[in-house]
Amino acid sequence: MKFLKGWISVLANEMIKGLCKKKFITLKTSKEEAVKVTDELILDELMVEDRLNKEVREIDRKSVV
Repeated sequence: MKFLKGWISVLANEMIKGLCKKKFITLKTSKEEAVKVTDELILDELMVEDRLNKEVREIDRKSVV
């Protein structure tokens, strides 16, 4: 997925803010820490997706040859 790294923190912040506002979650840590952890999780997941996409392209390229 193409996603600018700078927007990940914005997304994480909005997610935490929205979940807290709707009382879907109650933080046991600071909002800043929750945003940081969420930011890291999103980045990790996007990196997994990028690696998977790379593997698929390699498999596809090999099957064409």
